[in-house]
Amino acid sequence: MDLNSSHDMASQFKTFMSFQKKGKAEKEIVNTRDILFIFSGAFHGVEKVIEERLGAKTIGLADKQVVNSSSKKIQTEDLVQFGFEHEFVGRLPVRVSCEPLSQNDLLKVLTESEHSIIEQYKRAFEHYGITLTFTAESLKAVSDKAHAQGTGARALNSVLEEALRPFKFELPSHEIDKLEVTKDLIDSPKRALHQLTSSLK
Repeated sequence: MDLNSSHDMASQFKTFMSFQKKGKAEKEIVNTRDILFIFSGAFHGVEKVIEERLGAKTIGLADKQVVNSSSKKIQTEDLVQFGFEHEFVGRLPVRVSCEPLSQNDLLKVLTESEHSIIEQYKRAFEHYGITLTFTAESLKAVSDKAHAQGTGARALNSVLEEALRPFKFELPSHEIDKLEVTKDLIDSPKRALHQLTSSLK
């Protein structure tokens, strides 16, 4: 199976970068002969189902420790109680529990990962002739908001899209060549956009 999907923007961008660096687009192939399918997700809230089965009672600071340990004790009945069909769960013989990402983990994904979503947004704005920069406080605000969603690294894209979407549609019609993303912009994008466009008039 070729991991470079023609319909996935991240895969297209990775292929483009590979072609620029090496002069050719390298394929990533996985032999699926012994793989029926891989199913993954954040399953936010399943830990409560596990705790109810285990009879766990948590107070205050003990919550995080119990949640992290209880997720490793997941059983078929927990997944069914969570909402999955018996027939589907029966086709998941191997189950692996991963530790949740912390705010610092998400910040590293945001700033240090290959083909970072930050760099993708910078390139997107460059197409409109706008140089996009991020303050350290804004990046922390993004990781904090993403962590609060509890859906893993994919929440980073959700937070950034919610914050920057209004600017992507509005700014190309204005004479502006720079945009600094601040904590205030991440917290209140509509207000920040209004303040910016008002100052350009």
